[in-house]
Amino acid sequence: ADADADADADADADAVPAAGAVTDADGVLGEVDTFAHTVHVLSLPQYSRSALLGLIVSVGGLTESTVRGAGNALVGYLRSRDDDELRAFVHALCEEIQAHATDERVLVPALRAVEYVANSGALYPLLEPGGAAQGEDDGSTEPAPSAPADALALFVRRQAVGVREPRRLLASAGAHVALLPYTSPAVRRYMLRSALVALAHKYPRVRRATADLLYEHMLANEADLPAESAEDAGAVLAGTAWDGSDADVRAARDELLRMYRFAPPTVRKAAPSAARPKDEDAVFGTYTDLVRDTGY
Repeated sequence: ADADADADADADADAVPAAGAVTDADGVLGEVDTFAHTVHVLSLPQYSRSALLGLIVSVGGLTESTVRGAGNALVGYLRSRDDDELRAFVHALCEEIQAHATDERVLVPALRAVEYVANSGALYPLLEPGGAAQGEDDGSTEPAPSAPADALALFVRRQAVGVREPRRLLASAGAHVALLPYTSPAVRRYMLRSALVALAHKYPRVRRATADLLYEHMLANEADLPAESAEDAGAVLAGTAWDGSDADVRAARDELLRMYRFAPPTVRKAAPSAARPKDEDAVFGTYTDLVRDTGY
């Protein structure tokens, strides 16, 4: 068995050419070639975590050429994996992001990378049947994970709780919605309710982005529309000015929650500021903070 394992490791190592094999005419290692060969290191247990970290930070970066090169390489690699290997990848991805959850320089790109990979189609073998319209629970209690992507989705959802930093909020929203098709029905209802609650976020930019993400998701995943009022739900999502007045936005959001029979968001009761509990509509900073931080 040890001999077979060593042989497999040698075969994987052979798949990664020496640096000289991917240099250009000037002897400079090409960025695209680098990512195309780096993905093969994911098959080497002793180096896989470091390679994965580098790839997800690159996929979630801001430089277009880096995102494209790393993203294409990672998606191509994943499309050549079997179902068990895809499950292992999602598990490793979740562990790696959790290990760097306190480092914004890693967490925000990692959340963008999750959205990129989930939307790429590379994980389609892990799609879960059914939809959020199924089930009678009110979506307010976090369920236990059961599908391969459930733990990752629930972790992503927590990354927006108590946060006021706009980049992280927007990155979390993108990953949150992109992972919905890969979650079990119970987790999907919980995740969808959380996304709907965010439609009344204090920051107009966050609620508008969330609404756009949800609308695009519903177009491709009709099973996540409420069965008895699917057309009405689509109309509310598409027809509401989500960056409009707080009163109009909350009324539209609450109407969507009723369509799904989801629990309404908790309401904060008057309390001394030092002891004031957090609620789902809590304001994390002021709108002035958002303008200062993003220039929006």
